[in-house]
Amino acid sequence: MVQSNSASLLSVSPNQLIGLSVGNELVVLKEFTSNNGEVTRRYQQTYQGIPVIGDKVSLTFNNGMLKKAHGAAVYNIDEDLSDVSAKLTKKDAILKGSKTGIAAKSLGLKNIMSNPGLLSGLTIKIRRI
Repeated sequence: MVQSNSASLLSVSPNQLIGLSVGNELVVLKEFTSNNGEVTRRYQQTYQGIPVIGDKVSLTFNNGMLKKAHGAAVYNIDEDLSDVSAKLTKKDAILKGSKTGIAAKSLGLKNIMSNPGLLSGLTIKIRRI
């Protein structure tokens, strides 16, 4: 956790505060103000517009000054990824994903919910405890 009373931090962006390089951005997920006036923002890191999976970053400010920082970010992504272009179209990705694992089960449930006739003849027993 970082704590600061530095006035020079007033003009620095959240990206700069945690040392993110070009192509990375922090996107606000949630913001709340405490009773003492501190504002805490929870951020999702993105790289070239794509969400980075991992920990979130929380920054707390009081009167515009950074008071606390918590969480983790991923650094040097550009050294690991030379290209973030999609390899599949959106349609192909949905089709491929819908045929595997949990997604297929979830889609099956969705089909049943939108087609109640599929449930005809099904007996459901409810037991009270």
